[in-house]
Amino acid sequence: MPQALPVRWIPILGVVPGGPPFEPSVVPMGTLPVSPALVRHIRAFALRVMGYSMIPVIEDGDLIACEPYESEHLAPGTIVIALVEGETTVKSYVHRGTEHLLVAISGSIKPILLREGDSILARVVSVHKPA
Repeated sequence: MPQALPVRWIPILGVVPGGPPFEPSVVPMGTLPVSPALVRHIRAFALRVMGYSMIPVIEDGDLIACEPYESEHLAPGTIVIALVEGETTVKSYVHRGTEHLLVAISGSIKPILLREGDSILARVVSVHKPA
C-alpha cells in the first residue's frame, strides 16, 4: 500500500486582486492542504486570486500559498503580494536599476513602481487550481 504524502493545512485568509490593486480584506475562507516540504513558514497562509493579470501562471479563482516576506533577497520574477498605497495586489517583482517594480505577467496593466510607504507583504510559494 502506498504511503500517504504528508499534508499541512494553512488558512485561506481572503482575496487578493490579480489586476489593479484594491483595498485588502481578510475574511477567513477555510483551509488549504499544502506540502510541508514546499510551504515551510509557520505563518504561511493562502489567498484566492481575483483577476487576470497573472495569466498564464495564476488564473482567476486560483489559490496561492504565501509565506510572509522578511526582507530576504527576491529573485527577479518572484511573485509577491504587495501593499501599494494601502491596497493589495499580486504581481511579479522586478528590480531595474534603482526602481522596484511590480509587473503583470499577462502585460494587461502597466508596471507599478514601488514607492516609499509601499511594501512587499509575502511571496507566493505555490499555486493551487480550484477542484
